[in-house]
This record gives sequence, structure tokens and C-alpha cells, in this order.
Amino acid sequence: MSGHLRVLPFIFLSCVLAACGSTAPQPTAAPTLVALTIEAPTAAPTATLSAPIEVTLGPVINVNNQFVINEVDSFVYRVAASRVEMVSLDGDILFIIGILPGTETDNSTELLSALQDSFGAFETAAAGSVLTADEEAAYQPFSSNKSGVNFEGAYALLPLGDGREFFALGVGRNNDVNAWLAGGEQAFRTVLGTVSLTVDPSLSLECAISPTAGYGLSPEQAVKVGGSILGEFNMNPTARVRAYFNTLRGPEGEMVGFERTGSVDTEDSILDAYRVETFTSEVTLYVDMYNYEPLFAPQGFMCAGDFPIAAP
Repeated sequence: MSGHLRVLPFIFLSCVLAACGSTAPQPTAAPTLVALTIEAPTAAPTATLSAPIEVTLGPVINVNNQFVINEVDSFVYRVAASRVEMVSLDGDILFIIGILPGTETDNSTELLSALQDSFGAFETAAAGSVLTADEEAAYQPFSSNKSGVNFEGAYALLPLGDGREFFALGVGRNNDVNAWLAGGEQAFRTVLGTVSLTVDPSLSLECAISPTAGYGLSPEQAVKVGGSILGEFNMNPTARVRAYFNTLRGPEGEMVGFERTGSVDTEDSILDAYRVETFTSEVTLYVDMYNYEPLFAPQGFMCAGDFPIAAP
């Protein structure tokens, strides 16, 4: 998730998908269902939407070879295990989209319980369906209130027939403006329409690994993705950071989760520190958005091909 943007202040579903922190599910196996865990929201105030969300789709994200989905340019996102989390710039809209292990009935029961624990007792509207790129998924709108915060949203479920289930949650917080009706639901349906569960199994996971053991792991050996003058962002340096982490892979070929945790001043730059998660470990990588050098994957990592970041 882009570090220069606020993380969701009212709720962050850090482990809503059962695959969190485990190896990627295998299509031929029937994994054991793990209870969902959702953190409770707080009533902390935040800025409200003043205009409808403009839905502009960005690049395709390959979520650990489980499914592909387009990002939304007006959202920041984070990938971990078999899910992707997208948050609007003001923090009022959240999407979590991924794969659940278990049967359709068990998943629906666990999901209902987790949602009510997180959002309070909620009322459901008429159920329907929503299109993914491949087929229709069951779609359930809801509204709720917890700790003085009003929520509105929907979730979608699509059994995959192999012991897994595709899952999507979209939710908005209501302040002066109903964030969900002001564009949140439109954005949710739009991004779901880009989901394809058909992923090319021949995806190559080859790239140049750094010959230096400490590459990226210290401020002295930062990953230099940038090239803009300090303070000038016309080259969209945050997009260059996203492109680097979207291409980086963990030791098993899995897509990594990443989140900015702070910054470090050096003599000639300001570095961003990112917590990077794989299936088996968590490390801090240091990224320089203002200087550029040929890019590598740190030792212990892989990548999905050449990093799509040209020299400035």
C-alpha cells in the first residue's frame, strides 16, 4: 500500500481470508476451513466524500496465480497471500477480494458471523448477482451500525467447485455523504467485472537476483526506483514503487504484501521503509523514489520478469 496515503482509519480487515499467512491453496486439495478474523471499527472522524468516486481502472494485478484483477487508480492497495485489499484515498471505502477455502455453506456461515462481529447487526437488502470476467457471483447488499458508525456495502460469493470459494467484500462508511452510494458500489462492481479466475499456469517467475546479500535490506543499499527531483512528482514515483512490488515475488513465487512503515533521511535522499510479507517471512525493504539504478530482486526473493521501470 502506498505509504504516503493514510491507511483505513475506521477498519482494516487484516486477515479476512483464510489463506492469510499460509501457502497458496492447491486446486486439487480441499483445505480445512479456518475461522475468519475481522478487527472491530472505531468511530474516529475522517474527511467525507465531496463528489462521486471516479472509477478509472489501472494495471492488472496477478494475485499469487489464484486470480487476476485490475486495480483502481483512485485506490491504494495491498496484496497478501490469496487476497487483495483496496482502500479509497480518503479511507471511506474498502474492498477485500480473494479466495476462501472450505464449502459454500461453511464459508457463508463464517462470513456472516465475521461481518456481524465487525459491523454490528446488519440488515440485508434483496440479494442478486454480480458479474466477474468469467461468470456471475451471488451478491448480497447490507447496511449496519456499530459504535456510532454507519456502514453500507455488499459481499459476493462464488463456489469454485474444488474446495475453494471466491469472495469479495465492499463496504463504505457514511458521514455527511453516503460513501457507498456516492460511488463506492459502482467502483466495487466495476473492479469485480475485471476479475478472472483463469490464470496462465506457465507464468514465468525469473528475473535478475541481486549479487549483493544486503540489497534492499538497509538504507545504504536501497532499491532505487526513482529519478525525479526531490519534491517533484510529475514522474509518478509512487506508481514506480507499486510496479516494483507488483513484480517482486516471494521465495515460492508468491506475490508479496507490502506496506509503507516510515521514512529515513540520508545525505542525498529520503527513503521509504516498506514491510514486505511473503508466505514464510517478513522483512523491511528500503526504497528510494528520487534516484535510479538498475533494479534487482533481493536475495531470497524472485520476480515475475523484468521490472517495468525504465531509467528516467
